[in-house]
Amino acid sequence: MKLIRDKIIDFFKTEDLKQSINVIIKPISVYIYDEIYIYLWCFCIYHIFQIFTIMLIIYLLLKILNQNKNVHKYYNGNYEI
Repeated sequence: MKLIRDKIIDFFKTEDLKQSINVIIKPISVYIYDEIYIYLWCFCIYHIFQIFTIMLIIYLLLKILNQNKNVHKYYNGNYEI
């Protein structure tokens, strides 16, 4: 005699149940994907724009830092052309 636990495990191992679950889940997942598709694209574009903005800010800050270093050398007499 099988235990109830073994019967439940055998029930979930059947291919018929797997196909039934797949038939139920597939339309739900497609619907959810279709609803959030545009938001995913907006999210990706926003982050790409943000990365480029941060890179531009870092470039400008390094440029200003380099100019300040040269100005400091000029006024201390260590300036080389």
